[in-house]
Amino acid sequence: MNATTTGAAASEIGESTMPNIPTTSTAPRPTQSQFAVAPSEAHSEGHGWYVKEYSCSVCGATFIAAKCYKEHFDHCHKHGPQCNYPESDYPQLSCSAPDEESHSVPSLDPESMSELTRPEITEGARLSDLCRLLEGQHRCSKAAVDAVVQGVAEIFEAKQLSFDTSKLSSNKARKCLYEQTDIYIKLFKKVLKNGSKAYYVPLKPLLHNLLKHPETAKYLQQPVLCSSDSLLRDFSDGLRFSDHTVLRNKRNPLALLLYCDDIDLANPLGMKRGSRGKLTVFYIMFANIPPFKRSSLHSIFLLAVAHSRDIKTVEAKEDLLQDFIATVNELSSTGVKIIIENKEIELLGAFCISG
Repeated sequence: MNATTTGAAASEIGESTMPNIPTTSTAPRPTQSQFAVAPSEAHSEGHGWYVKEYSCSVCGATFIAAKCYKEHFDHCHKHGPQCNYPESDYPQLSCSAPDEESHSVPSLDPESMSELTRPEITEGARLSDLCRLLEGQHRCSKAAVDAVVQGVAEIFEAKQLSFDTSKLSSNKARKCLYEQTDIYIKLFKKVLKNGSKAYYVPLKPLLHNLLKHPETAKYLQQPVLCSSDSLLRDFSDGLRFSDHTVLRNKRNPLALLLYCDDIDLANPLGMKRGSRGKLTVFYIMFANIPPFKRSSLHSIFLLAVAHSRDIKTVEAKEDLLQDFIATVNELSSTGVKIIIENKEIELLGAFCISG
């Protein structure tokens, strides 16, 4: 690999020797899609080193999969002009980043491979990521995660290494840590006027967490654009959306989509034992996010949940969504200011669709 591979630098490299790849060629320039998948293809040829993270040289966004990086690069930087860095004998490794963006070219000789290593991550952060992976993706029980943390602590103790696992030793301690690091937003309990209980997620903390993610922050701060050829591809191409006063008069409005669904919980003892009752779930999506990403699970966010029998009336639903309604009204009138890393971000306007 040569200096032209800066568009998707490897974050962790193995110990084997790097292959010697020439830096000049008359091969045709690749497309952005070829460049996006190149690191995964090049590193799977038995060289003994591999890519564990992809980093965009234009905006700095990072991805753990080549497919995600390809979608980002093709969507965000597809129409940028090509840079003038020398081409490679391996066409898929040639750089296609826009030349007006400044990006550094790391040295790839073995003595300076530290330039490609990922930032140092503490043992506590790695163990925290492991716990969230076990709980979220693999659906492990809380007791199983506790046992894993205890086992890791015993290994460190046997090696006479100092490592504090107290913040991860129990489910309660882990949730406190997730809240402190803005990974988890605590549900708030709401006692409705009829005396029943429900739960909701406050909208402002959710926006605060989303704005900490560079790519999501970029989407949330740009307006929802209509199709330039007047074809109806999304609801934003309709007249009601384009003629809305908030969207027309406010700059960079935040467009929210509100949905409501009923789900029926299955009884683990069988249907003959009776149903556990239906739940009404409110969740939101953001129209600022492109449609091809909006339908994925990580773009859908829980807003509130309650037993269906407890919120049959409009008044009960309004009571449950009181925080959401107040925040939407504030967005539509004065706007909401959120501070991220000592930088103030102002969100103006909102457009809500119920479904």
